[in-house]
Order: sequence, then C-alpha cells, then structure tokens
Amino acid sequence: MALPTTRLARYPLLLREVLKYTPEGHPDREAIPYAIGRIESMLNRINIEAGKSSNRLRLYYVDEMLMCSSSDRNDLRLTDDQRKLVRDGELRKRGGNDNSKIKVLLLDHMLLMCKCKLDPQTSVEKYTIYKHPIPLQLLTICNPEDPTSMRPRMAARRDSQGAPMSPGGTIGVNRSKSMGTATIQTQQTSPLPLDTTPTSATALTLNDDAKKYTFPLQITHLGRRGFTVTLYASQLAERDKWYQKIEQQQMELMERHRKFEMVPVACQFPPGIRVNTADVYDQGRCIVLGTDRGLYLGVSGKPRSFQLLTHLKHDRVYQVEINEKLNAMAMIADKDRNLYVYPLDLLMTATSGTRQTTRMKPLHTHVSFFRFGHYLDHDILCSVKSTTLSNQTIIHVYKPVVSGQKNRSLGRFLSFGGDTAADSWKSIKECYIAAESTSLHFLRSRLCVGCSRGFEIVDLATMNTQSLLDPADTSLGFINKRDTTHPISLFRVHDGEFLLCYDEFAFYVNRNGQRARSNWMIHWVGSPTSFKLQYPYILAFESSFIEVYHVETAAIVQ
Repeated sequence: MALPTTRLARYPLLLREVLKYTPEGHPDREAIPYAIGRIESMLNRINIEAGKSSNRLRLYYVDEMLMCSSSDRNDLRLTDDQRKLVRDGELRKRGGNDNSKIKVLLLDHMLLMCKCKLDPQTSVEKYTIYKHPIPLQLLTICNPEDPTSMRPRMAARRDSQGAPMSPGGTIGVNRSKSMGTATIQTQQTSPLPLDTTPTSATALTLNDDAKKYTFPLQITHLGRRGFTVTLYASQLAERDKWYQKIEQQQMELMERHRKFEMVPVACQFPPGIRVNTADVYDQGRCIVLGTDRGLYLGVSGKPRSFQLLTHLKHDRVYQVEINEKLNAMAMIADKDRNLYVYPLDLLMTATSGTRQTTRMKPLHTHVSFFRFGHYLDHDILCSVKSTTLSNQTIIHVYKPVVSGQKNRSLGRFLSFGGDTAADSWKSIKECYIAAESTSLHFLRSRLCVGCSRGFEIVDLATMNTQSLLDPADTSLGFINKRDTTHPISLFRVHDGEFLLCYDEFAFYVNRNGQRARSNWMIHWVGSPTSFKLQYPYILAFESSFIEVYHVETAAIVQ
C-alpha cells in the first residue's frame, strides 16, 4: 500500500540528477523544475492527508476502547472530522497502595485520563474514565514542588517603557472595550508543595517499575466540577513534553476563539497588599485601584505609573466608583465600611506639589455596597446596608444638593476638606427589604434589588416591593426549587427583554417577569460573582477565570 507514495518521493531526486546532465537550451531545462515542483506539492498534500488518516485511525481505536457514558462521549466527540489527538502516554498514580497506570490523552480541546482494564468477556483492553474530561480552557498544570511552574500563565508583556513586567499578581483589563470597567485578577494562592518521597512502608510496596515514576505533574480542573490530581512521569523530559504540548494547544485554542484579551494594568503589588476594587475615568485613561492599603492612581498603558494617594488617608478600600457627570468619587473604606464621597478633582492633586491630607465626614457607616444611578430624571446615590442576623436590608437614597450657580458641577462645589461633602448629599428616601441584598439595578422608574428572595422590584414613590418574576409562570419553577441560588446581575438586552444572571445560570424574562426564550439558558462552568454585558457577549467573572458567552446563541465563545 505504501509502495506508490514511497516511489513518488524518489522522483524529485532522480529528476534533479537528470537536470544536472541536461544541456543548456534543451526544452527539459524548463520542464524538469516544473515537474519537480508539482511532485513535491503532491508529496506535501499526501503527507498532510496521511497524517490526518493516521490521526483518525488512532481516534477510532480510542473511541472503540473507551467505556463511558453517552454524555461524556458527546463532550469528547472523538469521531468528529476536526478532532485531533495531540499526545498520549502513560503516567502513574502514587500514594498508599494505589500505583496504577493512567492512560492520558491530550486532544485538541480536552484532556482525557483513563484507567486500562481487560474486558472479562473478550480479554480486550478497554479504557474507563479515571477523572471527568477537562476542557483545556479550564485546565492548569504545575509541578507541586515548584508553584511558579503553574501553566497556563499570562505571557510576560512589556510596559510603555519596554521594561518586562513581573508575571502573576497583575491587574488586568479587557482591551477590546473602552475601559469602562476594570477587571481585577488578583494573585492566586499557589498549591502547597507535596511530599513526593514515599515513606518506608510505602516504598516496600512499590515495584521497580513504579519507582521510576518520580516526576510529579499536578493537574487541576477549574470550575464548579473542579478537582486536583497529581500524576507522575518516569522521566523529566517526558514531564516537560506534557507541559509544552498542553500549553501549546491551549495557546492555539485561545488564539482561535479569542474575543477579548487580558492586558496587564499594574505591576505586582508588594506582599500583603490585595487589590479589592477598581474604576476608570477620563475616558479610560486614568485608573483608580482600591487596595488594603488605600487608593492607588495610575495611567492606562503604564503599569509602573501607579502611586499611593497618601493625601487620602484610608486603611482599606472595599469599593470605589467614579461618576464623571457629577465629578464625584464614592468609596467604601476603613474598618467600619464608611461611605465617603470626594470631589474627583481631589485625585488630580496626586500629581501636584501640594498634597494636603484630606479626610471627609462619611455619608454613612457599615455600608455593604453602593451604586450611582439615574431615577426619574435625577442623579442619585443608593447606599445599601444588609444585615445577615436580622435578614434585612436598608437602602438609603441620596441626591446631590447644589446651591448657587446652576452650571456648577457637584464635584467643584465640594471643598477639599471639612464636612461639606456629606452635607452636599441629601437623603430623600429610605426603604426596607426583609431579605439580605447583594446587588442593585436601576430601571427607568424603579429599582431592582437582588436579594436572598430573588430579584425584587422597589417602587420608590410608594415604597412597595414585589417579585420581578411572575409567580404564575410555571416555567420558572426551577428557581423556587433552588434555595442556594443567588441573583447577581440584571441587564436590559433588548427592548422588553431582560437577562437575569444568577451564580449558577442565566435566562431571559420579559417586562412582565415571564420566561422569554424558553429554550435559551446558560449554565455557568464556574461560580461567578460578577458579570459584564458587552453586547453581544456576557462576561462572567470568577476568581480563577472568566467565561464569555454569546447572549443570542448561549454558546460559550471563550
């Protein structure tokens, strides 16, 4: 079968020898190079197709030998034309008396770990799934003895001065949008080194073959169904090859499906300083970071430009939000979670020579979170105070009080000291909800509060509250059956349709609170704590990774 292709590869060598003895001016001086080019082109096509056929044959054998559920088989899709087996090999478990071999198969989209066993009826070797198949986007690998070997990791980039940046512990933002929201990626806790030296009792149970497997490879599946397993390679070069192939395939997947890109914003902070919150202003050119040490201010695109705002004395900043229309910056800071409102101009003094220490009177204390918003043609500030013990939420609604010139912005009206900042906000409403609240959203004429009871609509005119979801809609029964599900975000995607994001899933409702698009639903891979709508995509943020879905098709795209 291979004889024709083998002979075909000899023809270019033969024709090149013939060309050496072909006299000048002979017609074959032009025909022979043309024939060599056509043959080599054909050989390249044969090699590519032969590789594809060999890959399909290997995958066919794996599919025949694999014993698994139909759902796992559908996820793997081993018989798809585009499926590729990148690498396969044997690693070992170690620990106790279990030193069994694990067959590891790296596909172009997943990592599959199997145990080998003989079929008692046919005596043919079969594969059973050892751990749930891991999508490569949710896979990290590292040497447990060297936590810095974690893969994948953000490739080292350079700042505007060309200096290399420290990997890990960076703050990232999404490059594809207009810096409207900063995405915080804090340094993850590194896995503790494992003791890979077997005890004397264990060593006696290991055979000589098992003792060869001494190079650990820690594999972690991120997400709600995540797990961590440590396998061992027999050679250092073999382990390094697994690192290389997995990272290479992850990069290929990332480039193929890239919709958003994470770029470093700030260099690594000193140990013990955690970044809790961030916001941008001046059309995304300036970035404010709230940390355990206070506020930092820097310039977008210059990760080494961040400086501590020493003239704003606060021990810890939990939340910061900037409203450029009001020229105001609000934040929750200090041990008592006080709500402060500062003029945005105060940040500009960070670059001036005079830095008089400023600390204004708090607007409120023990604040869970706050939001700037727009309600009935008024700019308002809502302060939310939730108590777990009493299972109650108090929402204080403030509006700015500006006297004198009509065109005078609030931020410029506020002075740089004293108590005038708090005195320049007037409390206009105060409402109570008999549930602990976690989010607040502004509709055209009402508020929507995400709480332990679900999404609640608050009419500030009458102070009446009602559930956003229609209790008569039986298709929403799955919400009532999940006591542990928490509502997080609400987005108006289309006129009359709202996207409700919970920590487990997302779905659409219409303006009457009834289920819309009954066949449309997203089940998050991880446990996101915040969301951002960048149409046509919804981004779900977890501490370890970000999921990106298309809001029209519900398909995961990154």
